[in-house]
This record gives sequence, structure tokens and C-alpha cells, in this order.
Amino acid sequence: MSGFVGFTGDFASKHEAMDAMLEAIAHRGPDGSTTHFDDYLSLGFRELALCKSAPNAQPVFSADGNKLIVFDGEIYNRELLQARLSTAGYVFGTGTSAEVVLAAYEEYGSKFLNELRGMWSFVIYDRKARTLFGSRDRFGIKPFYYSVIGDNLLFGSEVKSFLPHPDFTPAVNTRVLGTYLNFGFVPGTNTIFADVCKLAPGHYFEYVNDTMTINEYHRFNFEPDNSRDFDDWARSISGAITESVDVHKAGSVDVGSFLSGGIDSSYLAKVANDIKPTKTFSVGYTEEQYSELPYAQAFAKRFNIENFAKDITSDMYFDIARTVVHHLDEPLADPSCLSLYYVCANARQHVTATFSGEGADEMFAGYNPYRDGLRMDKYNRIPLTVRKAVAAAARALPSSVPGRNFFIRGAKSIEQRYFQAGNFIFDPSELDILLLDNNSITPEEVVAPFYAQTESAETVSRMQAIDLNVWGPGDIMLKADKMSMANSLQVRCPLCDIEVLNLALQIPAKHKVSKADTKISLRAAARLDGIDDATAGKKKLGFPVPLRDWLRRDEYSRLVQDVCNSEVASRYFNVDILNKMIDDHKSGTADTYRKIWAVYIFLLWHEVFIGPLDGSLDEPLNGSPSDEN
Repeated sequence: MSGFVGFTGDFASKHEAMDAMLEAIAHRGPDGSTTHFDDYLSLGFRELALCKSAPNAQPVFSADGNKLIVFDGEIYNRELLQARLSTAGYVFGTGTSAEVVLAAYEEYGSKFLNELRGMWSFVIYDRKARTLFGSRDRFGIKPFYYSVIGDNLLFGSEVKSFLPHPDFTPAVNTRVLGTYLNFGFVPGTNTIFADVCKLAPGHYFEYVNDTMTINEYHRFNFEPDNSRDFDDWARSISGAITESVDVHKAGSVDVGSFLSGGIDSSYLAKVANDIKPTKTFSVGYTEEQYSELPYAQAFAKRFNIENFAKDITSDMYFDIARTVVHHLDEPLADPSCLSLYYVCANARQHVTATFSGEGADEMFAGYNPYRDGLRMDKYNRIPLTVRKAVAAAARALPSSVPGRNFFIRGAKSIEQRYFQAGNFIFDPSELDILLLDNNSITPEEVVAPFYAQTESAETVSRMQAIDLNVWGPGDIMLKADKMSMANSLQVRCPLCDIEVLNLALQIPAKHKVSKADTKISLRAAARLDGIDDATAGKKKLGFPVPLRDWLRRDEYSRLVQDVCNSEVASRYFNVDILNKMIDDHKSGTADTYRKIWAVYIFLLWHEVFIGPLDGSLDEPLNGSPSDEN
């Protein structure tokens, strides 16, 4: 695991610039840094040493010295690939992921990407041809940012590393400000920074003759296999997860596991502990009604799993906000980010790598709206004209009548009724009033390509495709990588594995969700592996945070209100509306905490990366806030 940064172009102060750029991402690799310079490309690498016996110093060079690679991630089938490449004549020194990926590229070109099992972001440089080739894993576990500035390319693991480059000037990309307020994150390949893009998951790029070309190598194709029964799927899931955990646990480094008390992390923690005793890490809150800590601790006790727990207070939560925003690079309005920061800090005191349950909900249908999708497939057999008439009648009924909303939704296409878990922070119609200048990319524009790719799939699968392509990389993977690397911790995601994915893509909707429950085949698999019903049947809570209640307390509502009344806030927002949202939430007239938090996080991001909220300086703040653990 590591971080890297690079840029094309030659200038006198490039060594000093590179030193500052690497310092900006020192947390990704606190165990050392290396650089490479020539008159075309400058590369920098930060190392996180997971195993002293297998150094990961980079760049790694090809045998002839012509090609080199910087690599962030892990390839779990590297030994198999290395054996095949050795037969083809390649000689390996350390057999690290970087070395194997470079050799595979030399032998197979871009075709080898489909064979990789793991998580990655990398760049390969051909020194003679002066070309670059890079890729990002199919789930977007590892980040890759880039910016084309004139005839030069700037790229790296985190945007903050771009700030010291003399040709980079941070500015707000207003085209996605409203999009961020819809989703709570910036979806797709755009970022909140003007002229900075993300390489999409499942894609690779080629930079030739100073021109960037991007191609897709992976797509989530759902192909349900109706020949197998429910119990067969449960057994297959059990086998796939156990094998994946075993593969991800391989190596001499001890791998811990997050443990929330929910089915996903509990399942992984038990399987990992069955293979080898595993330390687990949990956080909770002093507000007991929001804390899953008792569930996690009870689970750990039942299965004799070592657990390290920590409570988060409201002061701890708000104290860390700017530091978290700094590490995220992009504004992310998910309140669980700050809690995740603390669980990563807790884990890093004991291990350098840990498991996390990302991907379970997207692949095995864990979100409640998926149940609606299953029912819709049946209801949609009724002619549309009839469904529209029923919807018109349903609108005339009181909102308390059971089934009213279902029949109203039944007259709409899936594209109209489902985007990201069916739930926006700000409805698109609210943005024209809130934003002083709303020219944002619409949610329809964001999701249209993924609906187009899944026209023939079951409704539940189409909903999963949206979340795998939009919600997953935009929120889930972003916070997992940035919060873990902020603490120099490697997070491994055994459920985001190509073998587990290939199985999940074949499961029919009827074996993924039911009228009463989600993830039904995954829950059945967990029971086969000895997970008791108290956990296997536990309702999904996400990562609950008492933020709704905290924002009704004077000290925190006042803190947020001061930020929302800043000079910078008045450049983007109707401040009167912001004040009304805060006042209404505090008084209990409305529940607007998610909207308040989304605006607050954007304004903190602006302060960290663009300039002070009083508007006295419109230059980036290159310094890092001091971490408070």
C-alpha cells in the first residue's frame, strides 16, 4: 500500500515541487519515499511497509530498464501470475504486486487487467516511447486523480498532492456543486476541483503524444442463473467468502477486522477468526440508542474474538471534522466518515491491515429499496395505462394509507423512481432556490449510462448496477480508502473480490431479496457458517451517528450556523434558507440535519482547500490540519 504522484513537463524547481507533493501524502506511506526524474516525467512514491521481509520500494523497473511502475494496492493472485510469467521467461526479484503487474503488462498489454484479483491503482511509464499506461480496479477501492494542464499531465493518489505544483490552481467546479448536494458526494469522473478528474473504476488510460485516452475493461453484467435453488446459492456464497477471506488474509502481516455488529462485518470477522485468531475493532457513542457497540461486543464474546472498542463523544466528532475533510480531498456528506476515522485510528494502534465489509449491500442486495424492485417486476406486468390510472387514484388518498406510495411509484419507470438508494439529500427541485447559480449536472445525467447498460436486467439488478457504479465508488470506497490511509492503515475488502462478484452477478433477484428482508442468500450463508440468528437476521443500520440530535444542541448548531453565515457561504447559497434550515431543525419543526451537514462539509472543504471563509484570501491552504485522535 502506498501513495504516488507524478507529472509530465520539465521545470527548474521540479525536485522541490515533488518533495512538497510527497509530503502532502506522507500519511499514505510513512515508511519512506522514493522519486524518479527525467526530462519528461517526474514520479514520487510513498511506502507503507506491511512486511519487512518483502520491501515495496518503488518505482519498480523492467528487466531492460525501459519501463517502470508506481503501484498502490494488492494483487492476491500474483503468485499464480508470477508462475505463468516465469514460464514465459520473466525473472522476479521480490514478487511484489508492482513487479508482477509490470511484467504482465509487458507480456499481455491491457488484456491482463481482467485477470487481476485485488485492488489497485497504478501508472506504467515507457521511457523510450514516452507514454503512460494506468488503471484503477473494477470496484474503485483505490483512488486515481488526474488533471490535464496545457500539454502536461498531473496525476496521483490524492488531489492534495497537486497543490504544491506551480501550474495547479485549485478552484471550485460549480457544475457539480448541486450534484454533490443531491447525492452527498460527487459521482462519476468529475470532482469538486475544477479541471481535476477521477479515473472511473474498471477503466484504464493511455497517455500518448500528450493526449489522454480512456477505455473500459470491466462492466457489471448481471446474468441470473435460474437453474440453482436457494440453498445451493447459500452454500456457494459461503464457500466463496471463506476462500476470499483466506486469500486476502495470506501473507506474514496480521490482518485485523472491523466489527460493527451487523451481518457483513460480523460474518467477515468470524470467518477470519476461524482461519487465524483475528483482532477486531469497533466504535460506538455515549448515546446508547445510536451505538452498535453492545452488539459488536456481544458478538465478539459469543465467538471468543478479541475486540478493541472505543466510544466517540460529540466533542471528539466535531473536533475532527476539518482533519477528516482534509483527508477526504472531496466533500463527502456521509456522517459515518468521522466515525470511520476513529475506528481506523483505533485499529492502527494494533495492526497495519484490516478487513472491512464494503460491497456486501451492493452485490447481495442489502438496501431496503431493493425489496421494492422485486415487487415492481411483478406489478409491471400490468399494462402501463392501468398502472397510471391506479397511480392517479392513489394520489387522492391520504398519505397514511398503506400501499399508496407503491402504486404511485408503479406508474413510473425505474429511471424515474430510483437513483442512489432512492434517496437524495437535496431534491433537485430545491437547488434552484438554495443555490445562487445552479448549473449542476443532473442526477439523470449521472445515472443514464448505467441504466442504458442494464436495460434487459431484472429491476433489482438494475438498482444494484447504479449503486455499484455510483454509490459504491463515490461514497463507500472513497471514505474507506481515505479514512484508513489517513491513519496509515491498509483496508482489505474480501467481498469486493472478482470471484465473489462473479458469483453474485448470477444470483436471481428472488434469491437476493424477499418481501420481508434483504440479502437473504447472504444471511443464509452466514447461518451455514455458524452465525447465530441474532446477527444473521439483524436489520441493517448502516453506521448510525447521533448527528441529528447533536445539531439540536446550542454549541453545535451555533458552530454550524457561523460557518453557514460566512462570506464564502454567501457566494454560493441563499443564506436565509440555510438559517431557516438550521433553526427549523433545532426547534424540531423539521428534520434537516442531512442538508445542514452537506452544506457545512462543503464549506469546510472550501476553507481547507480554497481559502478562509471570511473571503480574505482566495488561495489554497497547503498546510494539513493537525490530527486529533
